[in-house]
Amino acid sequence: MRVAILQIILGSYEHYWQQFLVSSEKHFCKDCTKHYFVFTNNNKLISNSKVTYIKQDYLGWPFSTLFRYHMFLRISEKLLLFDSTVFLNANIKFIKDVTYKQFFGNKEKKLIAGLHPFFYKNSNLPTEKRKESKCYFKKPSIYVQGCINGGNTKEFLEVTKNMRNLIDKDLANGIVAIWHDESYWNLIINSYYKNKKHKLNLLSSDYLCTENNIKNTTKIIQLNKNEDYDFQKKQFDFSLKTLIKFIFIKLKKFFILKISFPIK
Repeated sequence: MRVAILQIILGSYEHYWQQFLVSSEKHFCKDCTKHYFVFTNNNKLISNSKVTYIKQDYLGWPFSTLFRYHMFLRISEKLLLFDSTVFLNANIKFIKDVTYKQFFGNKEKKLIAGLHPFFYKNSNLPTEKRKESKCYFKKPSIYVQGCINGGNTKEFLEVTKNMRNLIDKDLANGIVAIWHDESYWNLIINSYYKNKKHKLNLLSSDYLCTENNIKNTTKIIQLNKNEDYDFQKKQFDFSLKTLIKFIFIKLKKFFILKISFPIK
């Protein structure tokens, strides 16, 4: 099987890239042919025959994550060369072997998602509650985390197009979903859970455990960004520089427009 692995390395997220790549090569889908597609604004990342870098500007919070589906669709033709595709958060680390079948399921399974370890069988799931939003779901049954998106490539790209269009419609109406891209992913997964449950491969917390709650059965952990002071400071500094750059561009355009068309 051929597997495409998607990563978004923007701003200071380069901090996690090397450990992710090493742990994935050691433990993830060793029974498959893998290739990594990395969306990044960093031109100093080490080149590798298994890695393709795609230039992507840092969009600021929350758009660098909200627009992930827009990013993926930029390379849809390349992804269609692969049987399966998965996006994984930059701070994910594999600590045990994970086979293709364990992760993606059998041929019947078309989408994979990871159940959120803190909202499992919880009646108050944090899905979008505003009915005017396109990602509102009346009675959600489960809540999945946005750190794992994927499945059969063709089916995944179809739902990715759907999510991109819904995001654009919400933004046109002045709506930013409560948990950004994760809110739209939960709309899709809950819809499948209700109508196409046989197509879902739902991963347990063994596949997205926090590094403070590791068990004997844990296969994948999420490194704790909140306690990484150096990372948080670098990311804040980068976001601030991006904001200043954005304001400067806007002011420059305003003054050029004012000179070209004097306001009377």
